[in-house]
Amino acid sequence: MARGTDTRDRILDAAVGLLGEMGIEGFSAANLAAVAGVSKANLFHHFENLDQIVLESFERFALNLPMLAPDEDMTLRDWLVGIGDAAFGFEEASADTMRAYFLFMAKALFDEQLRKVVLGTVERGSAMMADIVRKLAPAGTSDRQAEAIGNLIFITGDGMALHLFAFPERRHLIAAAWGALVNSIAPEA
Repeated sequence: MARGTDTRDRILDAAVGLLGEMGIEGFSAANLAAVAGVSKANLFHHFENLDQIVLESFERFALNLPMLAPDEDMTLRDWLVGIGDAAFGFEEASADTMRAYFLFMAKALFDEQLRKVVLGTVERGSAMMADIVRKLAPAGTSDRQAEAIGNLIFITGDGMALHLFAFPERRHLIAAAWGALVNSIAPEA
């Protein structure tokens, strides 16, 4: 990997961590440069402005979630169970990253440029989910059904992550709800 790419990646990773830890209010060029271990000039050598860093870090985070790359030998049920397991493990492992994700989503409600980028990322994520469903679903599942199921999984998974993060005391109810969804989409054989 080229040195400039390493620096760019380090900046994007630092942006997600900083947003999660300090929120939008604490997200500044000085703070980001310090966390990334680069100068402010180096930030702006790699990115036009802070907004570009925020947008690219959101897209990078959202489209690189492990659930979007299932193992080749997985069944649809295995994949869905794995999504739930990952969501529960992710909630425990990375509160800062989860906070950053939800900050992106909340900010998108009030920032049209960010909303459009988030919408594009959501559409790509949903399309990736539908493609995975097409590969893993039983024979006879139509493209339309696969697309609908992919969107359902994407939307429900997002809601599950939000509820796990915001209401951890409801963890057992969230797990039961995800289990019911898995059973309705891919019943045990």
